[in-house]
Amino acid sequence: MIAPEKVELPPQLQSSQPTLQQVKQINVLQELPGLTKSMPKPNEPTPKNEIEEINVWLSDPILRKEVPQATLAKFECIENEWGEPIEAIAYKDADEIQALEGMSITER
Repeated sequence: MIAPEKVELPPQLQSSQPTLQQVKQINVLQELPGLTKSMPKPNEPTPKNEIEEINVWLSDPILRKEVPQATLAKFECIENEWGEPIEAIAYKDADEIQALEGMSITER
């Protein structure tokens, strides 16, 4: 048996009824705005302390450059291969911070 060839009708003779596939596409597009409104918004993690907050900034390559050097001076940091701090791991002790502050005053 041979399947009959599909015949294309001129636009005037074609049915104005949408095909099943077109109906499914229309239904999905109409439901899409409602679906996105009902989706829950993701919760951003909130830092619990200063080290976590600094690490949020340091984890972003763009924000990393915005962290003041005076703030970073208070922390022991892990650095990447370019010497940029990428993670704060602990506070420096008070004597070390005072020594750094004293150096910055005398260098001016």
